[in-house]
Amino acid sequence: MSTTVLEQPTLWTSMPGWGIAADLIPPELINSRKLKSLRKLMAAGVVFLVVVGAGGYYLAVKEKDGAAADLTSVQDQTTQLQREGAGYSGVIAIQGSVSKVRTQIAQVMTGDVDLVALVGQLTGALPATMTIGQVAITISPAAIAVAAPGGGLDMSGLPRIGTITMSGTGQSLSDLSDYIDALKVIPGLVDVLPVSNTVSETVTQYNITIGLTNVLLSHRFDVGAR
Repeated sequence: MSTTVLEQPTLWTSMPGWGIAADLIPPELINSRKLKSLRKLMAAGVVFLVVVGAGGYYLAVKEKDGAAADLTSVQDQTTQLQREGAGYSGVIAIQGSVSKVRTQIAQVMTGDVDLVALVGQLTGALPATMTIGQVAITISPAAIAVAAPGGGLDMSGLPRIGTITMSGTGQSLSDLSDYIDALKVIPGLVDVLPVSNTVSETVTQYNITIGLTNVLLSHRFDVGAR
């Protein structure tokens, strides 16, 4: 039979009572220490907020000063430009007068037709066996203002602006029909009608009337045209 002896801790056996530990600090003192620590943290937070606020205020003031400086610079430039612009008042007045004159010219020349080009087309379509003796071109400003579509055999539906009357000679009666067919394909010419086509000795005598539409308007004097 064996006996087990439980050994006590050396500290407890050699120095009885030393193994007992107890926190005897009063709760009031502990709370006081915690309160001091909390106050320090709060004070540090307040200081941080003050620093941040001061920095933000400084930046705002600096930005405001910069904006004020930019505004002053722009105002100075505007004043300078206004002073310089006063020296060009005469030029501006002349430009206004020129613009007014251009508008008036555009109104007067609303019915402008390039007659040189038109006569060139009339002669260019002429058969080699025919000649042109007389050409009368009439442009009607009233017709241009009203811009009414033409009638008769005109199927284009375009406003009429005038007429052409032509007379000349040919070698045979069939020459005129060829010439009329050639005139009908020229833009702006409508109602190409033979008024007469007679034989006189060795030549034929013809008369033609032609209607003109607004396709022939040059628009060279329109405002903004170049």
